[in-house]
Amino acid sequence: MKNQESKQFLLSLLATTISIILTFGVAAIIDNYKNNKAKKGLVLTVIYDMDQTLEKARQADSALRIASKAQLEIVKNPELYDSLKSNLVPALLLSGFDFSFITENIFSSNIETFSTIGNVNFVNYVSSFYQNRNYFKAQVIDVLKEQVEENKILISYEGLLNFNFSSLYFDNSIWLYALSEDRKNCVKMMKLSEKEIQEFSQQRIVADSNENSHIGYEDLLQEMYQAEDLLKEARAKYKKSK
Repeated sequence: MKNQESKQFLLSLLATTISIILTFGVAAIIDNYKNNKAKKGLVLTVIYDMDQTLEKARQADSALRIASKAQLEIVKNPELYDSLKSNLVPALLLSGFDFSFITENIFSSNIETFSTIGNVNFVNYVSSFYQNRNYFKAQVIDVLKEQVEENKILISYEGLLNFNFSSLYFDNSIWLYALSEDRKNCVKMMKLSEKEIQEFSQQRIVADSNENSHIGYEDLLQEMYQAEDLLKEARAKYKKSK
């Protein structure tokens, strides 16, 4: 009888132990899943922010390259100033570029970010990216903005001569490479696939497009050309009236 009671007691104890293990085991699995999901979401958000920056840096690279070629052609043939100066416009519009610092601020100021990611090397590469982005803004975008304000590049040939697009294109290329390398290392470090990144980006693009709207380059150029035509017509009328 005692043996049977002991057996039942042991079975009951075993069942209770298994139940406790399963309960806490499942809870641990759920917590681990949530932590991994939060980690991946944060990492993908950072990569998305990097890609937005890189897209602007590539646009700048292309615009500055075109402007550099146009400037050199005009310098060789000053009579082409009026016909080629429109090629400078995309580069001049870069002076209006700006970045969203929301992700950078969250990453840099929230201590939980580091514990969530749990990868020191990744954190270092991200920090390097944002540092390089600040250099890029200071040495390319801000310089261009200052030059646009000081020199009348689209108004006079003399104004165009006061600025060197080739030098700025060179600086932009350096920072574009540095930013690309930081991004590449981050993706490699966290073992992300470009497919995952693309899928996440599409979700963010849809969300962003519902919140924000902006005027594209084509619209800006069209407005500029219309304004230029009206100004030319107004100047001609003004000269005749004098």
